[in-house]
Amino acid sequence: MGSLNIRVKFTPRMKKKIKNSPSRILVPALSLLFLFFTIFTLLAKYVGPSKMLFLQYFAVAAPIIAIVNILFLFVALLLYRRALPIVAISILLSINFSQLNYKKRSWVKRDKKEEEKLLIATYNVNYFSNENQFNATKIASMVEKEGVTLLALQEFEAQSNYNLQELITEFDFFPYKAIYSSKKSGIGMALFSRFPIVRSRKITFPSSQNGYMWADILYRGDTIRLFNCHLQTTGFYRNIDQGYRALKRGTGENFIIREEQSRRVREAIDTTSFPLLVCGDFNDSPCSFTYNTIKGNDLYDSKRGLLWRGSYRWTLSLLRIDYILHSKEFYLLSHRVGKRPYSDHKPIFVELEYQN
Repeated sequence: MGSLNIRVKFTPRMKKKIKNSPSRILVPALSLLFLFFTIFTLLAKYVGPSKMLFLQYFAVAAPIIAIVNILFLFVALLLYRRALPIVAISILLSINFSQLNYKKRSWVKRDKKEEEKLLIATYNVNYFSNENQFNATKIASMVEKEGVTLLALQEFEAQSNYNLQELITEFDFFPYKAIYSSKKSGIGMALFSRFPIVRSRKITFPSSQNGYMWADILYRGDTIRLFNCHLQTTGFYRNIDQGYRALKRGTGENFIIREEQSRRVREAIDTTSFPLLVCGDFNDSPCSFTYNTIKGNDLYDSKRGLLWRGSYRWTLSLLRIDYILHSKEFYLLSHRVGKRPYSDHKPIFVELEYQN
C-alpha cells in the first residue's frame, strides 16, 4: 500500500495575508509565554509554596499547559514555522509533567506457586454519601469483585443512619483491619487487609483534622509498611462561591499547609526500614511540591506513561490527586483508575509483585 502524503498549499494571496497577519507576532509571543509557563510548572516541585506560591498554580494547570503547547505545534506548522524551536522546547519540557520513572524488572526465575501478587486500592469515599446517596454497600461490593488485597480508605466515617460497626461489617470479607474514625483522631481513615496487620498508628497533623496512618503488614514472611495519607483539602469548591479573593486566599493557605504536612509524612517515611507502600489523597498534582516531597527519590509512582489519568471526577479527568507509590522492592504489573460514580474521587487499583 502506498504512503499517503498530505500537503497544505497556499496561494500567493494567502501567503501575503499570512505574512501581513498579526499571527507573525502573536504566535511566537504566545509560544514564548507558554515556554515560561512550562518552566514555572517544572520549578513548582522544587520550590515550596511558602517561598513562591504562584508556582503551585502552574503545577495544577500542568495538563492544560501541555495541551496548549501541542496546539501551538500545529499552529506554528501552519502559520509561522520560525516559532517551532520555542514550541519544541516547551513540548519536550512538558514530557516531564508525567511520571516517567520506570523501574526495570529484575528477571529472577521463580516457581509460579511462590509468586504472589498484591492488588492495592486507595479511595477517598467522601463519607460514603456522594450525591446524597449512601454508597458503602456498593463500594464494598466493587472492592470484593475486584479482588483487592489491601484497601486504604479516606473520609471513612459513620453516618446518622449507619453506625461505625455497621460500616465495618460491609467490609467483613477482609479478615484484618485498622480503623481510625473518631472525633479525637480527626477525619476517619481505614485499612482493610487480607494479610495480618502487626501494628498500626494514626497521626493527625497539628491544627488540622487531616493526617496519615501507617500499618505494618505481614506478607510472605516479611513486614511491609503501608502509609495511608489524607492531606489538606484544596479548598476550591469551598471558596469559589465567595469570590476571587476568597478563592485565592483559601487555596493559597492550603498549598502552604500541605507543604508542611508533606514534610511530616516524608520524615516518617525516612525513618522506615521496611519495604514501603504510600497511598492516599494528597490533594495536589504530580507537579506540585507536596507530591514530590512525599515521593522523594526513593519511591516509584504506580502511574507510568504520558497520559494524564485524573482521579477527581469533576475536572475532565485532568486533575490527579490520588496516588499509590511504592519502594524498589515492588514491581508494577498494572495501574487502573476506576469509573464508578460512588464518590467525588475515583478509586485507584494497582497490582504489584513483591520482589524482595
